[in-house]
Amino acid sequence: MNDISFSENLQTLLTTMPEVWKEETLRNETVCILTSMATNQMLNEYYYGSNSLSQATWISKTIIALESHNLITDDDIVTIFYHPPISSKFMNLSTNPKASGKRDVLKFLSRRISCSCLKDMYRQARQTIPKSLHCSYCSEVKERDQLLLCGGCRSRDYCSTECQAADWKRDHKQNCLELAGHQRAYANRKR
Repeated sequence: MNDISFSENLQTLLTTMPEVWKEETLRNETVCILTSMATNQMLNEYYYGSNSLSQATWISKTIIALESHNLITDDDIVTIFYHPPISSKFMNLSTNPKASGKRDVLKFLSRRISCSCLKDMYRQARQTIPKSLHCSYCSEVKERDQLLLCGGCRSRDYCSTECQAADWKRDHKQNCLELAGHQRAYANRKR
């Protein structure tokens, strides 16, 4: 699942179950259920070797959206992607197992549960998994501080200026301009 289909799934949830978005009690209950589901996915991966990181990541992104419900206007879930603090949370939750996605999901979930199982897993991950992301063009994994961030949309990371230029020519130009436009429109709406 990519961010576009994820956004479409959240949009479907918003339109088919508006009470979850509008009633705080239901939203909190949904977040608790989703947190348990994502926690179970990570525990299954740890203890049984199942490949559950992707599922736990998308569940975590849904939790972020639910916790940020007050940023959603006009029944448009897509607006949440353009709120800078929220969009950076989405970007840090990577589904790439070679990047630090597992570490980030463990950190995200361990702050939301009371048991120590994920906290212990996160402590272990901090010692063994570096803070890393993959290049948006060539998918090379590097530590976060060695990557270049696109200055337009601030949502893509690159290992070199060559990769950034190649991605711009490939397809990022259209996406970047559109995303940056949405971010400006969102910022203007908040003024």
